[in-house]
Amino acid sequence: MRAIRSCNSDATFTLEYERDDYWRARLEGPDVTAEHSVYAYMGEGIVDFFKSLARDWRGWDGVRSWSSLEGDLSIDASCDRLGHTTLVIQITPDPVGGWSGRGSLVLDAADLVRLPEQVAALVQR
Repeated sequence: MRAIRSCNSDATFTLEYERDDYWRARLEGPDVTAEHSVYAYMGEGIVDFFKSLARDWRGWDGVRSWSSLEGDLSIDASCDRLGHTTLVIQITPDPVGGWSGRGSLVLDAADLVRLPEQVAALVQR
C-alpha cells in the first residue's frame, strides 16, 4: 500500500505486508515517528472500516474506530461536513506500558474513496 498522506501536513501512514500474518505499520509526522509489526489476524475488518468511511464521505456524527486484534494499532476517524476526514492513528506495541506513537492525518474525499481498494490489496495478499 502506498503511503496515506495528509492533505494539510507532512504526516504519512503506511501499512505494508511484512510476513505471514503480519503488517508493518509506520506513522510519520511533524511530532512523531512510530513503526511496529502488527498481527493481522482477521485483518479484513480494516477494509470494512475504510469502506464505511468512503461510503459516508459527506460526513457522519461522532468518531468511528478500528483496532487490530491485539490493540497495537488503532485508528479513530471523524469527518466534517465539507468532506475532510481526520484519522488519528496510534501505534502501541505494548498496551500495558512502554512507548506509544500517535498522530493525525487529514484526508479529502478523493483520497478517502481510494483507500478501501488499497487496503484490500494488502489484506488479500
